Amino acid sequence: MEGAMVSASMGVIKSVLTKFTTLLEKKYKLIKDVKKDIISLRDEMSSMNALLTKLSDMEALDVQQKEWRDKVRELAYDTEDCIDIFMHKIGDGGAKAGIGNRLKEVKARYNIAGLIEELKSRAVEISNHCSRYKLDEGISGSSGHHAVAIDPRVQALYVEPANLMGIDEPRSKIIRWLMEEEMKQLKVVSIVGSGGMGKTTLANQVYNKCKEHFDCTAFLSVSQNPDLIKVLINLLSELGYHVSHFDYSNYNEKKLIDKIRKGLKDKRMTALRTLATVPLTDVENIKEIGHLSNIKDLKLCGNSSCKQITYGELLTSLCKLAICSLQSLVIRPEYLFGFEDITLCCDFLTGWSPPPRHLYRLHVLNCPFSVIPKWISLLDNLSSLKIQVVALSGDGVEALAKLPSLLHLTLSVQDHVPEEGIIICSKAFQNLKEFRFTYEAPCLAFEAGAMPRLLTLSIDCYAQRAQQDNGILAGIEHLVNLKSFKVRIYNRSCISASYAYCSKSKETLVEEDRQRNLEMCDIHNLQAALKKAISRHPRRSDISIVFW
Repeated sequence: MEGAMVSASMGVIKSVLTKFTTLLEKKYKLIKDVKKDIISLRDEMSSMNALLTKLSDMEALDVQQKEWRDKVRELAYDTEDCIDIFMHKIGDGGAKAGIGNRLKEVKARYNIAGLIEELKSRAVEISNHCSRYKLDEGISGSSGHHAVAIDPRVQALYVEPANLMGIDEPRSKIIRWLMEEEMKQLKVVSIVGSGGMGKTTLANQVYNKCKEHFDCTAFLSVSQNPDLIKVLINLLSELGYHVSHFDYSNYNEKKLIDKIRKGLKDKRMTALRTLATVPLTDVENIKEIGHLSNIKDLKLCGNSSCKQITYGELLTSLCKLAICSLQSLVIRPEYLFGFEDITLCCDFLTGWSPPPRHLYRLHVLNCPFSVIPKWISLLDNLSSLKIQVVALSGDGVEALAKLPSLLHLTLSVQDHVPEEGIIICSKAFQNLKEFRFTYEAPCLAFEAGAMPRLLTLSIDCYAQRAQQDNGILAGIEHLVNLKSFKVRIYNRSCISASYAYCSKSKETLVEEDRQRNLEMCDIHNLQAALKKAISRHPRRSDISIVFW
């Protein structure tokens, strides 16, 4: 399991490294400082990928290595989202006609500069964490001389069926799933559970009952760090081919795979689809989503031609995934709906019932729900959530606070929060480590015992004089493990004023200058208020404060 999680993280980073190369092409016209930050971020993530490669060879990771791996994975996901959205907004990099399009390009270039700077800072923090705790020590020796453990799954293959208790019902259910159709499509059934629960025993019993219905069968037990040549040779042997296990010089991966493919041609077998990026360009694509019964990682994307998609069909297809093993769902609305439909909401998902219970990652940003959907409280395995709502109620906060596995939360509110602000109650968000909050004002308050494991708090807001009082971020001193506090304060006029398309009168320029001075004053006042709030924290000297 650990090796699979590490490999998944490596896959995301490799994708991001490729996109960095594309982003640095001349057609995107990035400013010099942004290019430097991108190159620095690319180099950091390349080094992380090298360490992940070493970690993937380990049978098990310790607690610190798991935490570092998860941080790298979240960084890679956020970086990929940032690059994809920017590339879509800029298009092919050519100049587009019209003042509106130019303004959008200017805003996109302005935004990516800040986002890349923040991502680079996170990458440096993650790298420093690796160095500080010497996570790479001992990894190189893990593949050297060590005692060979006996695979506990071996004995599970030889258990007598008469000695098994309580296996009849799950065995019959899995067999029914496998045999209920004509098997024209590839199919997989995943058996999930903690070590020692009998997964291998159950799989072996299903195999023995089902194999007579298939033209070819094979049962293989594979470790986290397998010898691929041995695995392929064992597979060929299981399929009835005579292969010498002692003359490895005659075999390589390609020869063995070609032999297996030739032998399995037109045979009835099962397989697994783990990743799909689905373009929502027509109704047929939308309907096909419901047939991805073995999907684990799903991304919904498209372009401006997707404006006519049928949300009822999409919801029906997603509901069909409720009993599957879907673990990650990403909806990229800007990439999906195009610029003109950016205000479309995800309320069609309100009727998503039941949602996939194995979901650990749900990222839906810039495509807001009206409120926090009720079904979100059912996602017990959810560890990473990015969500935007028009209005956030106390009930919505409570639903998020009770998610038992939530580690990373990005919460963006468009228009409305409770009058008293957002109060994080005692014992809320027990396992949360990273929290990013976006609203026009930093209206958060924390009771004692709230977010006991929170390490990083990030806030995106506008400078508002009316909100700058002594009550700002009340109770932040209760975040006992807080190590990093980041704030991005937006200036409402800085983007529109950065690109002039027509001459303005002297009076207009003077008024705009006065407004900018007032906003800069607001920003300085808000920074001072936030620093004052942090000064109440008992570990204030250990907390990193960054203003973007």
